[in-house]
Amino acid sequence: MNYRRALLSLAVFCLAFSGCDDDPTNPTQGSGGTTLRVPADHATIELAMAAAKSGDVVLLAPGVYDETTVFKRTAGGIEAGVRLRPGVTLRGSGIDETILRPATDIIVYVAGPTPTPSRSAAIENLTINSMQPNTAPSWGVLCEDTGELRVDNCDFVDGDGDPESGSGSGGLALAASDASTVEILNCTFRGWGVGVLIEDGSTGLIDGARFEQVTNGVILENTGSSLELTNSVFTLAQLGVSLGETELCTRISRCVFVNIDFPVAVNDTEVLLAHCTFLDSREVIGARGPAPRVDVVNSIIWGIVDGLYEQFEPVIYISSSIVEGGVPAEADAGANLDQDPLFVDAAAGNVALGAKSPARNVGVSSFAWGCTGTNIDLTVDTASGPDLGAIESQ
Repeated sequence: MNYRRALLSLAVFCLAFSGCDDDPTNPTQGSGGTTLRVPADHATIELAMAAAKSGDVVLLAPGVYDETTVFKRTAGGIEAGVRLRPGVTLRGSGIDETILRPATDIIVYVAGPTPTPSRSAAIENLTINSMQPNTAPSWGVLCEDTGELRVDNCDFVDGDGDPESGSGSGGLALAASDASTVEILNCTFRGWGVGVLIEDGSTGLIDGARFEQVTNGVILENTGSSLELTNSVFTLAQLGVSLGETELCTRISRCVFVNIDFPVAVNDTEVLLAHCTFLDSREVIGARGPAPRVDVVNSIIWGIVDGLYEQFEPVIYISSSIVEGGVPAEADAGANLDQDPLFVDAAAGNVALGAKSPARNVGVSSFAWGCTGTNIDLTVDTASGPDLGAIESQ
């Protein structure tokens, strides 16, 4: 599969979810405060942040910003970076218009001891790029201490977007941040060693994201860390989602995995894959440790090269899904099909369902998930039953 095919898959997926089409000029946080314009009101981001108060917006004009501001605090002193002040929104003029390109960690978010609305912050409508010459930032956005951060309609690009020529570093990390939450909406991560890292008891909410040509899409680590992943696309990656020893229930829904070596890897974590589409990948589930449990429902698994499992063979139960070649007896939880899902154009990466697809209207409307002890609502806003796979028929 070539890169163009993968991008076609992304385009079709975005058409199915209005979140990919949000107006980048629509302010969603910071209204009611003061707008501080860079460079019209303040010559640099540093000066604007120094003047900003909770509720304010720092608005960046179109252009490339290479500035490096000394703000990050560490045990050894200070390092370079741009600090996003608590309660402030950093807003670009659009992902194609405003590009941040500092030499080190581009954003360092230090929220303070309590995650309250006044401590929350946002980054919107810009591109974060590691392509400043002769430099290699460790992370595009590094979140430290306790707080809440929303990142909306942003592109994270390592170098030129090719992992072979990039720095090998990461897009966004939520670390050393017990009880912190980051919400990532409608963002693209391209070319990084790691797209998003969530660890140290933090929470990641990811919706409408795209991970293209990354080594690792999303990594979740450490006991107490949690992830909710929805409506997202992974293409041309070695590893889609890696779930470490979190000891929590993790739900992944309405996601597309195309041409991934290992779409999902799990270790001591119970996972629900609901309404997901896996196409032309090496395997589906890779176990990083013994006996994690994975439930798959209302999904499509097609064009898998080496089979469903890898390494320790997780405890996996598949129901109400299409699986090419059928489901092994030990994993078959019933109502599965081995029929061509008849994608609109699988060869071009278009995984929407064709008019005669056997995946239409045959999904279940609820799922009893043992991990939470609750029935998970899988209904859709149609008169008929839900489709299988990530993209619901219009």
